[in-house]
Amino acid sequence: MKNMVKREVIFNLLVVLCLFKAQCCEEWYWKDYNREIPTDAIVAGTYKGQHRYIGQAYLHHYGIMVTTIIPGQNHSIVACYGVKKVNKMIKILCSRNHHNFHWIETTPNTYLNDTMHLTTVIGGYNERARSDWNKNGVSLELAPLIIGRTTRHVHPIIGAVTVYRQKYVGKTDFYYPDPVNNTVLSAASFEEHKTHILAINKYIKQ
Repeated sequence: MKNMVKREVIFNLLVVLCLFKAQCCEEWYWKDYNREIPTDAIVAGTYKGQHRYIGQAYLHHYGIMVTTIIPGQNHSIVACYGVKKVNKMIKILCSRNHHNFHWIETTPNTYLNDTMHLTTVIGGYNERARSDWNKNGVSLELAPLIIGRTTRHVHPIIGAVTVYRQKYVGKTDFYYPDPVNNTVLSAASFEEHKTHILAINKYIKQ
């Protein structure tokens, strides 16, 4: 990604607890976002008493990206080969069972072990990355973007955790936008960085 600045960051994975093995879990779904927050929207964090939400935006030639939805703001910021503003074709993550969702802490080096018994929530797909890798002779059927979260300038920010399981097994990174400095930040080179992602337990012991 261009305009990438490496900084210290803590990022999280959002996970869901289910009683069954989940691939595309009915626990969550995406709704069109028209500047109104649905009552079943999943909260990503809070800043000064105001909730932030998890968004999904389509960018032509790039794919479906993840973003932070801020109520009252007429656009969202996306980390996508630089920082891009989007104000249309946005969806918001929702669920009828909010209590099943949890942010799970992990790191780039421990991601695979930490999520071994979890199903992470995919927020989108990087079509450009898939196309670029295939042109370079690397077979990559999909380039999923897993929902991640960090805090920057005390703001909760949604970003994309990328995990490539074909040729580069275990290669994990986390990209997120810094709206203050208009840059894309990465956590790949910091082994000590913690991550929280959204995922689902495959099994729950009775």
